[in-house]
Amino acid sequence: MILKGIGSMKRWFSLILILLLAACRGEYASEPAQTDLSGEFVVKESSSIIRIPVYSFDTFNPIATNSTSVADAMRLIYEPLFEIDKNFNTNPVLAKGYNLSSDGLRIEIYLRDDVNWHDGTKFTAYDVDYTVKSILQGNSVYKSNLQDVAEYRVQGNYTYVFTLKHPTPNFEALLDFPIVQNKTGMSVDADYIPIGTGPYMFTSENAAKRIVLKANANWHGGNVNIKNISIFLLKDKETAVSAFEANEVDCITTSALSLKKYMPRGKTTQFDYISNDMTYLGINFFNSVLWGSSTRKAISCLIDKNTIVSGILYDRGEAVDIPVNPSAWYYDSQSRVYTFDTARAAELLAADGWALSSGVYTRNFNGTVQPLKLEILTNSDNKEKVDIANNIAKTFSENGILATVKAVSFSEYQSLIKEKRFDLFVGEIVMPDNMDPSFLLGSGGNYFTYSNPEMDALIMRMGTVQGKDALKQMYVQFGELFNKEIPFIPIFFRKESLISNASVSGEVEPSFRNVYKNIAKWYVYNK
Repeated sequence: MILKGIGSMKRWFSLILILLLAACRGEYASEPAQTDLSGEFVVKESSSIIRIPVYSFDTFNPIATNSTSVADAMRLIYEPLFEIDKNFNTNPVLAKGYNLSSDGLRIEIYLRDDVNWHDGTKFTAYDVDYTVKSILQGNSVYKSNLQDVAEYRVQGNYTYVFTLKHPTPNFEALLDFPIVQNKTGMSVDADYIPIGTGPYMFTSENAAKRIVLKANANWHGGNVNIKNISIFLLKDKETAVSAFEANEVDCITTSALSLKKYMPRGKTTQFDYISNDMTYLGINFFNSVLWGSSTRKAISCLIDKNTIVSGILYDRGEAVDIPVNPSAWYYDSQSRVYTFDTARAAELLAADGWALSSGVYTRNFNGTVQPLKLEILTNSDNKEKVDIANNIAKTFSENGILATVKAVSFSEYQSLIKEKRFDLFVGEIVMPDNMDPSFLLGSGGNYFTYSNPEMDALIMRMGTVQGKDALKQMYVQFGELFNKEIPFIPIFFRKESLISNASVSGEVEPSFRNVYKNIAKWYVYNK
């Protein structure tokens, strides 16, 4: 008992000493004492710096860069009008609100009047105008965000107006691109100096290719926990992974490494989010075998999406039946209706006149015997897609559908899809930030030659509704119609992650558009 008491006194003395030392260090901010699993009290000291990697560097111009890691880093310096979180809520940043006309064709953006650029000048609508013009007149990766814009103009210092070509669902979600300062030039040089409105400011670059950012003391968002950021300019993804393993940087993303092939060593934390990268099975509506909706529904029932996600993706995805990100607040959780079910598939095929004959489905079509025979197209240089195609073909063949896989070069794959010379194909596409499905389903042209005026009208109405409840109901209706029609078969949305070493903590909430989202509320601990 005496020995135990002495030990406890020592622990308390050590705790008090650590607290006193931490209080004396200007570069650390002490966090409250916490209890570990053994019941011992521990103190974590919050460091003033975090280290992040950038690779494939081209320019720090945020709307001209083609490097994903540079674009991620520039989110620390630049801000958008609106920001999409991991649940697809669209939150105002440089904007403070908007108004949509009843016909869905005019949207007024009301801007904050309390924001300064890092050089001290005021942020205004003329900065937005310069950014929009630069995107539309250049080759920015954000150009597709503004493809539905017919006109745009400044309406006073703190109002900006877009006129759209047609109603566009969630148009404000497409305004999640960095706003650059008016007349700063659209240079794509490596020595471009970034000047933004965000929580961190560019300060210097040293000979070791290390960019130093410091906290913006006048940031409109308030104080940040981490006062400095070191950006290490690295050669490529492999170098970035090596730097993370060597504890030279504090975090890395799955855009640099694949968790199917690689598992980081040591103590790490994985912050997952669902990306907008969707894999699907395309359907050729020119093929009479696929005309019946019951046949298409049966095909969907014979795709074991959960097994594909767990076995081929190693759980790095989430199975879906509709082309809407399952993380989105307006995603209909009841839309998952075509789980793997061979008995239901048989019933659906019978409804379209198919019957088994010597183990193969056939039917009488225009006086001839038509076998249910399908070729699945994919590109041979993508092993994952080949594996998915083979998995689907095997299941089809085991259930009476004559199925083969055709794996060709990517260029031939693209040509065959464009020329509509396929039955089915395994496709992969990044859905737009506003989850507008019109480019995949509109009667004006799509990969599948699908056309339905009811679908066109529904998507058009999605662009005119106002209020979250009304928009949610529109996506419910969309899901119901999509599952009735099966224009193509979504398989999964890909899961991505921000991976950190054990020192990173706080409210870490990466999203598909901003992996460093909420960094103002992060901590990096040195103990």
